[in-house]
Amino acid sequence: MTWYIKELKDNVSELYGEEQAKALSIALDSIFENQDFARFHYAEVQRLIKGHMAGRDRERFLTKKGSV
Repeated sequence: MTWYIKELKDNVSELYGEEQAKALSIALDSIFENQDFARFHYAEVQRLIKGHMAGRDRERFLTKKGSV
């Protein structure tokens, strides 16, 4: 889904006035800020899991190699 933010803000301003356009702008900024936070935290969790699993794979390899 594509959002045309400027068009949305312009339409709200035209239909409902500047006060509602400002309220919409604040709400939209919050949505996009939360999306940025979610993206950051998702990437961080992926990085941590990858690092953890890489350590486990090395450990598993060394354990198997040492016991053979």
